[in-house]
Amino acid sequence: MSRRRKFGSVLVRSARDGHKYVQARYQPPVWAYSKWPDLPRHYTKNFDAEYTAMAEAWLAEQERLIKLGSWEPPRIEKTKELSSTITFREYALDFVQNRRKPNGQRIAPTTREKYLQYLDDYLLPVLGDKPIGSIGPRDIEKWADSMRVGKAGEGVSVKHKAYVLLREIFRDACERELDQDGTTLLTSNPVHIQVRKPAVRFQFVDFGPGELKTLYRAMPPRFAVLIYLIGAMALRPGEAYGLQRRDVKLKDDLSGGEINVVRAAKEYREKDPETGKIRKRILVNSTKTEGSQRKVLLPPYICKALDQHLRSFVVDRPDAYLFTGPKTGDVVNAQTVRNAWYRARKSVPLLEEKKSPLYDLRHRAISHMAAFTKSIKTVMDTAGHSRSDTDLYYQHATDPERRKVIDGIEAEVRDYEAGQSSEDRMTDGEGGGSDSAESVARLLDRVGAGARMELLKAMGDEERGEVMRHLSPETLNETFSRMLTEPDVR
Repeated sequence: MSRRRKFGSVLVRSARDGHKYVQARYQPPVWAYSKWPDLPRHYTKNFDAEYTAMAEAWLAEQERLIKLGSWEPPRIEKTKELSSTITFREYALDFVQNRRKPNGQRIAPTTREKYLQYLDDYLLPVLGDKPIGSIGPRDIEKWADSMRVGKAGEGVSVKHKAYVLLREIFRDACERELDQDGTTLLTSNPVHIQVRKPAVRFQFVDFGPGELKTLYRAMPPRFAVLIYLIGAMALRPGEAYGLQRRDVKLKDDLSGGEINVVRAAKEYREKDPETGKIRKRILVNSTKTEGSQRKVLLPPYICKALDQHLRSFVVDRPDAYLFTGPKTGDVVNAQTVRNAWYRARKSVPLLEEKKSPLYDLRHRAISHMAAFTKSIKTVMDTAGHSRSDTDLYYQHATDPERRKVIDGIEAEVRDYEAGQSSEDRMTDGEGGGSDSAESVARLLDRVGAGARMELLKAMGDEERGEVMRHLSPETLNETFSRMLTEPDVR
C-alpha cells in the first residue's frame, strides 16, 4: 500500500520472512547535487509497520530542511551526531594508542607513554569531558591559558609539546576518513592559536682531553668507558646503553676497531593495569632513525679502554649488553648512569659549576671532531645525525675524512700526554688558512645563524672547511647547536 504525496512516499514492504514494515522514501533536492555530486537518487528509512506516523514525521522533517536550504546528506548527519557524542578523551586516547609513523610503523612505547602523560597531565583535565565536535577556538585558548609559563620560561617546552599533540589530534579528526565517501569527524580544526616553541638554549662547555680523562677516572669502573664513547665518539647515551658485545670489533693489537650502532635503550613509564602505579621500564629497540644506525671507527686509546671493559664487565655472549646494572645484570638504567655522572662531574669544576648534563659530552665530541675535517657531513655521519639540514652542504662522508677524525682524536690525546696543547699542534700543522678565509669568518661571526647557514651552503667544500676553521668557538658552537638541539634527532 502506498499513498501519493507531494513530497516523498511511504510504502508498506514485506521482508523475506513475511514481516511487514514501512519504508519512507524521498529524492534529494536538485541543488544538493552541485555540492555533493555523488548523492544517490533516493534516500530511504525503514520503520516498523505500526509506526507509520513516525515515517510521515521523518519525511516532513526532511522536506522542511530542504525548503530552508539546510538539508545535508544523512552520512553528514551521522557524523555530526558522532562528533556531538564522542568525547575528546575517547578520541584522544584512541589516537595515541593507534598512532603510526608516516612509514606505517607503530610509534615506540616510549613515545606513546609520553603522549599519554601529556594527555593525563595537561589536556584531559581541561578538554577531556567535552564532545570533540563542541570544542571551538575559545576552548583551545582557555586550555592554553591554563598552562602557565614562569617568568624565566619554565614550562615553555612542555606546553609546546602538549600543544603539538593537541594540534595533531584535531588534525587527525579533520583528515581521517570514516567511510568510503571521505566523510570526516570534523570539518575544521579549532586549533588556530600558535604556541611558541622554546628558544634553543645551547650551553656548550668545552674542555680538553685532560678533563675527559679525569671524568673517566672519576666514574665507577663499570661505566667509565661511557665517557669516551659519548665524549669523544659522540654516541648518544641511549645508543651506548644499547651496545652488545657483538657490536664491538677490535683489532688484535688494539691499534683500531669499530662499533656498530644499531639500537638504543630508552626509558618509558608504564601504568600497572591492576594497581594503577607508574613503573619505569627500559626498552631496547632500533635507533630512532635509520640515519642514526652507523659504524663508528675507534682510535687506539678507546680500543684499549673498551677491551679492558669487555674483559672486566661483559659476559662472553654475543648478545650481552656492554653496560649493565651491578645488581640486575640487565641493561643499565639511565638514572644509574646519571647519578654516577653527577658525582664524577664534581671532578671538573667548570662542568659542576654549569651543572652540565651527560649529553653535553656528545656536544663536546662533535665540536672537537669538526676541528679534524673540512667535511661537516663526515662529522654528522660519525655522530649519527639525521637532520635533513645537514644535507645542505652536499657532502659525502669518505673513508679518508673519517680517518682524519679518528687520527685527530687519537693525536689530541697523544699531544696531551706529551705535554702539548691541541691548539699548538694545529698551529704548527696546516698553517691556519688564508687571510680571505679569516675575513669571511669574521663576517659570519656577526650575522645571524640562518644567514650564516645559507652563506656556508653557497661555498665550495674546500672554502667552507677553511672558513669554519676560523669561526669563533661561540659561532661554531651556535651553528652546531641548531642541529643538535632539535628534539626529534637528538
